Amino acid sequence: MSNVANPELQEQIDKVAAAKQTQQTHPAQKNVLVSAQKLQKNRRLPATMITPSGGIETSKKKGGKQVRGKGKRKQSDLAKEKALERMEKLETKVRARDEKQAKRKRAKLAWE
Repeated sequence: MSNVANPELQEQIDKVAAAKQTQQTHPAQKNVLVSAQKLQKNRRLPATMITPSGGIETSKKKGGKQVRGKGKRKQSDLAKEKALERMEKLETKVRARDEKQAKRKRAKLAWE
């Protein structure tokens, strides 16, 4: 037997392959068109997409995995506010300590 198939058999194989390319892989699948905008928003899709014509298209998604949910955003905003409050408290403590030291120095110089 040779590796080259019978021309008639090869023709049948080509027909079946062409039919498979145009049909869905699963009989229950429907041919549903999805908008490009919806595809761009879907984070589970890969960064590069293969178009039906076979070309490779780079991702047009903005932000990617950096997009945070409302809960995370709110939590980080609260953490930032608390950090600012702590910094203000620390500044007042440092200022008070410096004022006490300056007051002690003035009193010491006045005593001498």
